[in-house]
Order: sequence, then C-alpha cells, then structure tokens
Amino acid sequence: MSGSKIPLQGHISRGDAFFLDPNALVIVGLDVPETDENWWAQCARLHDEKDSDLSGYVADILASDGTVDKVVQGCKDGNKVVVLDGRRTTRSARIAWSAQAQAGVKVDERVKIRVVLHQGEPDDWFRINVASHKAKPLSPLQAAKGYLAVFKRFGEDHKRVAELYGCTAQTVKNQLAVFGLSEGGKKAFDEGKLPLREVAGLAALPREEQTA
Repeated sequence: MSGSKIPLQGHISRGDAFFLDPNALVIVGLDVPETDENWWAQCARLHDEKDSDLSGYVADILASDGTVDKVVQGCKDGNKVVVLDGRRTTRSARIAWSAQAQAGVKVDERVKIRVVLHQGEPDDWFRINVASHKAKPLSPLQAAKGYLAVFKRFGEDHKRVAELYGCTAQTVKNQLAVFGLSEGGKKAFDEGKLPLREVAGLAALPREEQTA
C-alpha cells in the first residue's frame, strides 16, 4: 500500500508507512459517537480510563522527544483513519502533542504516530479490535460488556457473536450470563474470584442466594 496513492488528512508518508498527527485519527466513542455504522471500532474500556491514567505513557513520549514506539492499527474512513488498535497510544500522543504546543514546539516537529492501514470488511476490523486487547487485557466485566454489545447489535445471535470472537457459542452464553449475577457476583467475577465456567450456574439462582 503506497502512501502516495491514499490521501489522508494530516499525514506524512514514508514508503508504506503513515506518520499521522494524533489529532487526525478518530477514536470511536470519544471523537465520534458509537453507532451501528462503527460498531467494529468500539471499546468497552474507553470510558473507564481517564486522561490522568495515561500520565506515565505521556511522560515517556515527551522524554523521548515525541517518539511513539507502538504502531497503531487503523482503517480508512473517507480521508481520516479510525483507530482499531492503539487508542491509549493515540490519546497519550494527543496529550503530549498539546504539551509540545504549549512549550512552543513547531507543528511539524510535534509527535507523530506511525499507522498501519487495514483493508477489509467490518468483521475483519472487529477482529483486529478484539486482538488489540491482548497487550493490555480488558477486565473480565469489560470483556463481558463487549460480548453483550455485539450480541444486542446482531439480533441476539449466539452463533454470529461466536464467529466474530472466534470462540464457541457456549463461551458467548457464559459471557452473557454475567449479567444475571447480583452486584456482588459481578464484582467477584471482575476481581477474578469467580471463574467464567461457574457464572452460568450461579446466575441461575435467585440473586439473594447468589450473594450468600
């Protein structure tokens, strides 16, 4: 994929790589609303992590003169790029970019992010999105929320969700059973004290019995 053939907003092309201003990237759920058109790029963790939680990452970027080691994975949406893998990197780079701006660093010398663009269909992009959580796993409850969102979006079709996640339909059912737990049960599950394999059995009990 040649950089000279694909016009992108705010990019510098070096061979097959794109080095983008982090503010030119699009994070679904942060920069644009989550909709049926961009379901494949949504992240259950996005709203659980504040900018202040990224301070260490930002400091590393600034200490290395704006160098970002992680390569962000994305796909084209018009003349912009939607982030599939690298939301934390993008957010941290934006904060570093703003700090550089305040320090008087010239625009063309501020932090850029290397981006790899993926062609394909929404299912392909969703699988890249899911794989992105391997480096920093979602909490058990965050992961279950992801399953639930996709389950609702595709007409409560266990098989379809299983295909997207690359798992069994039973795994999907187990993940969804989390939402039949009492608040105490959900907390225990999220803290790793309640294995997923035991969730369905516990969720079948009345909630007062679950807590006991």
